[in-house]
Amino acid sequence: MEQDDEFTRVCQLVFFSIFSAKKQFAWDSVECVVEFEGNQVLIQQLNRTVMPDGDRIRKQLSLNNPKRILSREKILNELNKLRSLISDNEQLAAAYKILQQVIVGMPVSFTLKELDTAARAQDLTPRKNGMKQVNRFLEANASFTLKTTLQREMPNSPLTGMKWIGLTRIEDSNLGFNAFYFVGSSRSLQTRIPRAVTLRRLLPLTGDDEMIDNLFPKLAAMMSVEFVRSGQYTVVPYPVKYLREFWLSEQRKYPEYRRSKNRQ
Repeated sequence: MEQDDEFTRVCQLVFFSIFSAKKQFAWDSVECVVEFEGNQVLIQQLNRTVMPDGDRIRKQLSLNNPKRILSREKILNELNKLRSLISDNEQLAAAYKILQQVIVGMPVSFTLKELDTAARAQDLTPRKNGMKQVNRFLEANASFTLKTTLQREMPNSPLTGMKWIGLTRIEDSNLGFNAFYFVGSSRSLQTRIPRAVTLRRLLPLTGDDEMIDNLFPKLAAMMSVEFVRSGQYTVVPYPVKYLREFWLSEQRKYPEYRRSKNRQ
C-alpha cells in the first residue's frame, strides 16, 4: 500500500479497523464503504442474525388460534369484567358493545373462527377503526382476540428485524455500543421464513458514531427503491448491489479478470 490515492487510503482505513491475526479473512466481510459529509463508514456483514421473540409470538398466536373452542358464558363474563377498563373512546365502546351482542347470539360453545365470521357479518371487520381498537384492547387484557397486532406494532413487535429496515445498537464489552442495521421483508410475513435476516455493522472509519443516526435514513432510502425486484429491499444501497453484479458479469465475459484475481 504505497500509493497515495483515495482508494488506497480507504483500504488502509478498513485494514487497520477490522484486521488482526485472528481475523485473517475479515476482508470477506466487507460489503462496501460509503462517504457521508466527508467521512467514511464501513458496511460490514458479520455472523449476527435477527432472532424473533419466540415466547411473545407464541403467546400472541395462542390468543388468535382460529380452532380454539370458546365458552359463551366464560367469554361474556370476561368481557363484562373488562368493560370498566374501556376509556371514553366512542368508537371502541360502540364496537365492544356490538361484539358482546354477537357473542350473546352464539351457541354455548364455538370456535374463534366462527366468532370472527359472525362478527364480520355485523360489519366488525379488523380494518375498521373501532374493531381495530377492540382487538388491541383484547390482546392486551383478554384471553382471546380476533386479530393480533403481531406484524403491525413496530418497533416493539416480537418480529422486529423480520420486517422493514431498521437501525439498532448492540453493546460490546470492549468497544461500547456498535451500530447495526437489519433489512427484513417489505411484505407481509409468511408462516415459514426461508432465510435468516443478517445484521450488518456500520463502522465509522473516520468521524464519530453520532453521524450514524444522520446517515442511516439516507442509506435506508437507497435500499428501498421501488424498481428493485418489484419493491423488495436490497441489503446494501442499490448502487453497490448493481456495481457488484456488473463486476461479476464482467468476470463471466472476461475470464482473465478471474485469473488476475486468483494470482493476487
